[in-house]
Amino acid sequence: MHQKAKIASSLITLFIVTLLTTTIKPAAAVIWSEQLGTLPTYECFDGHPSITQLANGTIYVVWTRDVMGNPKIYYSTSSDHGDTWSEEMNLTDTYAECKDMNPSIAQAVNGAIWVAWSSNRPPIPPPPEPDFSIDASPKNLTIPQGYSDTSTIVITSLNNFNDPVALTVPIKPDNVTTTLNPDQLTPPPNGTANSTLTILVETTATPGNYTLVVMGKGGGKSHSVQLSLEITESSGGESGEATFSQTSPSESTEDYEIFYKCSSDGGATWSDDVQFTDNAVHDLNPSIIQTVNGTLWIFWQSNMTGNQEIFYTTSSDDGSSWSEAQGLTVDSNPDRAPSAIQTVDGRIWVAWSSYRTGYFEIFYKTYNGSSWSNATRLTNSTNIDTSPSILQTFDGTIWLFWSSCENSAQATTEIFYKCSSDGGATWSDDVQFTDNADEDTWASTTQTDDLKIWVLWASNRTGNFDLFYRTSLVGDITGPSSEPDGVVDNYDLIFVCNAYGDKEGDTGWNERKIADITGPENPPFSRRFPPNGVVDVYDLAAVGKNYGAT
Repeated sequence: MHQKAKIASSLITLFIVTLLTTTIKPAAAVIWSEQLGTLPTYECFDGHPSITQLANGTIYVVWTRDVMGNPKIYYSTSSDHGDTWSEEMNLTDTYAECKDMNPSIAQAVNGAIWVAWSSNRPPIPPPPEPDFSIDASPKNLTIPQGYSDTSTIVITSLNNFNDPVALTVPIKPDNVTTTLNPDQLTPPPNGTANSTLTILVETTATPGNYTLVVMGKGGGKSHSVQLSLEITESSGGESGEATFSQTSPSESTEDYEIFYKCSSDGGATWSDDVQFTDNAVHDLNPSIIQTVNGTLWIFWQSNMTGNQEIFYTTSSDDGSSWSEAQGLTVDSNPDRAPSAIQTVDGRIWVAWSSYRTGYFEIFYKTYNGSSWSNATRLTNSTNIDTSPSILQTFDGTIWLFWSSCENSAQATTEIFYKCSSDGGATWSDDVQFTDNADEDTWASTTQTDDLKIWVLWASNRTGNFDLFYRTSLVGDITGPSSEPDGVVDNYDLIFVCNAYGDKEGDTGWNERKIADITGPENPPFSRRFPPNGVVDVYDLAAVGKNYGAT
């Protein structure tokens, strides 16, 4: 007897369900477990979680916990896929009079664990040392479409500063180009040096009011100056195309900066806190990733332009040095809370929440290694859509989870998601993930080596905000009505048995490929076991391991 037939026959006999073998059909929708997991809870605020799995299989969760009115960063780990959790550990100073919030966690290819967060801790006053200032004249320019104008950038040496200063314009509107002549200059000690900024507005630029930022970096110092740019129609007529009067929601006047720390021994010890940003405006909601070439990326929202925009910077030497901050977005309305990943095709994806449509909606951009795509709008409703979390699963599907709330005082926030199986060319409809009379918000998601998709979020359904999670149900691929039935059972086992040995390219593969659940380890993603294009013993083991799960 053929080996495939022997395996299928023995397993079918074992479970006595031969009559089902001709009626079971594949299904496409993911099924979520009934179990609702929680991390250890206390009578305090727990929110803004971030989750990942390390190469050794340990699941790490970091989040914000309110301690005596001052939020701090805590973390907990699980080495058994969430069956048990470690004692909750504090990552930032419990008693410091500051707020540490919005953490993001990632593991680098060298094994180091990185955690970035935002904090309003007061800066340590620096000792007097050489420095410089940067200014512009004029700071307000009105330029019609198809025309250009200039502004003089002035670098002033302070305390005998005498180092070269490199000038850049990291963020500017679409269809506007800028040049700096020169783009590097050295002021004499306690003197000044000038550069000419030329701004060219193309005929296709959108009329409206914008902010340009000129940044100068030299001698270990970094400063910036803002210029107001009004683009008018070349005909002098009214635009009617762009409205820029919308004001962003009010914020605290506290100054938040981005900090990070890392551990090279699995969390046994941690480095000191490192201040990543240093300016007089809000820097919030970091998202940290490392790409397969070893480059670290940090994305965050900042008020450097006088408006909330998304910025990013990179490091190719494990954080010893960082590139100049670059602007990812430019709009007169706020852009907030980025979430970043790298997909298997090498592209970097960044999703964020933007008010540019008159409502907060989810947008995303991708980077192909040389340029960023245009912003793509992913949600389209009058709801308030915020706090995205983006993920690519081992089968190549891109998932986007976010918080959504109807635009009314009585509405509660729920978690929604949608996904794309063709690299973002098309997306599924919005799917509601939570449904509760209380608040469900701040989702974070990852996929673990057992193929489960984890969704972790904060909810006040217990009376105060605590952390909850739910996972996808691996192995539930079919049921008595040819659809997943919420349990891993005989129907799923028999389907895999019947498909055993089938491989990509075989006749009928499209109908039976859902039986290809997993495969062998796939370097360089240690402990990652994506489908391998054939129904084999790995898939039988996956169903067996999860047999009976609901």
